[in-house]
Amino acid sequence: MKSTLTVEKSFCADIYWKGKDQILHKVAATMNNETVFKNNDGWLFAGKDNYTKRLGNGMVWDRYLVPLSFWFGCHVFEDGRHLYRIAAFTRHLEQSDERNHRFNGHHVDISKNGFLGVYDVHPDYINGGDYLNKLLFQLDHLGAEALSMGQVVEQVQLTSPYGRQVKVVDDEGYPLLNESGAGEAGSFTLKVLEVGQGLPFSG
Repeated sequence: MKSTLTVEKSFCADIYWKGKDQILHKVAATMNNETVFKNNDGWLFAGKDNYTKRLGNGMVWDRYLVPLSFWFGCHVFEDGRHLYRIAAFTRHLEQSDERNHRFNGHHVDISKNGFLGVYDVHPDYINGGDYLNKLLFQLDHLGAEALSMGQVVEQVQLTSPYGRQVKVVDDEGYPLLNESGAGEAGSFTLKVLEVGQGLPFSG
């Protein structure tokens, strides 16, 4: 079934996770420069920061979390469904280290074992058709009313393109977003930054 990217229903927001501790944790991405193997980069982290590695003097070493905001591109289907293509949006953030912007425009996708991460996907691949549907998430409890800048939307549930609720899984001690069905249930809070936002980056 065909869908249309609808700019007036698209928006940018910060995402926060609230689990059993009832504390809002801003969703961020992992960055690990301790290894040349980059499969440790870009996993979506949702919890207290126990990932950042600091030296004895408090300086951050080469393993840390990258703050992200996200673009939610609303795709409206012929049957009335509203699904969202989600991509990391960092260029508006004041982050001096260029490495922190490497995820700008990367799309939220799912690994083979269910973990959510940000992936560099070529626009032609997305616009080809079938792959697009594998990038579209459902935002439950978002509501049908128009969003406004500065609005805070609580108790949002994120449902994956495969119909599973996104939760937090403890992966070797790190709280990562996952849609495999396992993990700790909770909810997302969205803090809206911009509304009526088309693709805020090339691609």
